[in-house]
Order: sequence, then structure tokens, then C-alpha cells
Amino acid sequence: LVEDLLSIEKLESGRIALDLDMIETDKLAQSVLESLAIQASNAGVILSNETTPLQVVCDSSRIMQVLTNFVSNAIKHSPPGGTVTVFCSRLPQAISFNVVDQGKGLSTKDASRVFDKFFQAEAASGANKAGCGLELAVAAMLIKQHGGEVGVRTALGEGCDFWFTLPVEENE
Repeated sequence: LVEDLLSIEKLESGRIALDLDMIETDKLAQSVLESLAIQASNAGVILSNETTPLQVVCDSSRIMQVLTNFVSNAIKHSPPGGTVTVFCSRLPQAISFNVVDQGKGLSTKDASRVFDKFFQAEAASGANKAGCGLELAVAAMLIKQHGGEVGVRTALGEGCDFWFTLPVEENE
């Protein structure tokens, strides 16, 4: 909680400097999925990396933090036997990362607030509601600091697709 609050304060004041470097999307996603393999196994959830091997300039530790948060949340809200899939794609001026789960999804009201500080959506049956509602807010701020966008596509009963983009130059 304290670390998340300090991160938000630093992000809001512009005091977090990004350590930019070229990363490979497939390797970054694989590293995140490997770090969460035990959590997924304990929840009976299958992790799938369908990430296209692309390159993008970003702060790899911060993007790993965002992707880890999205995948960890997807695991928590997926039913046993469900799959959490990570994929990315090249858009005209960005790389898009997506984390798709087979959970209960979010209401329109909850989806509109899910990146707000201290907001927690109604707990899906069996979902672990531990937390303070800051991790998605931190994730959104980190992506915005990279010049990207963040969002969720969802509907009740249809799971969630949490996504973020990172800008790329035309010649990348």
C-alpha cells in the first residue's frame, strides 16, 4: 500500500524518470508469465503467451509491472480451468498489449472506474478481493507517462480484455 501510494505521488508530480530501452514483446510477456506460473497453477488457470515478437522502446521494468498487474488480476478473476491469454499487435503508431481472461467480466459502471484510485469492482464469486484499489491506477499512470493509452473491454459474463498501448515511431 505504501509503495503504491508513493508511486502515485511520484507519478502525479512527474518525479519518476523512465529508463528507456528497446525490448522484445514476446520475451517480456514470457518473463511475466513465468513469474506468475505458481499463482496460476494454484488457481487452476492456464497461462497462454500468444505475443507477437515485436520491438518497442519503453522502461521494461515499468511495463513488466503493468503487465504483471494485469495478468495477476486476470488470474484472480478467472475460474479454475480458465485461460488467461497475453497477446500484442502492431497498430499504425503503437504496439498494443492485451490480457484476456474468461472471468465474470465487469459491469459498464465498474469498467468506467476500474483505473480510478482506490476503486475496487464488485467481487466476482470466488474472486480474491484483497488489495487497496491502487495497482490499476498506478498501471494507468505508468502507461500515460510512456505516452500510451490504457483501457478495458468487457461485459458481464464475458470476461475482460485489459489493454495498453505504447507509441512507436513509423520507422520502428
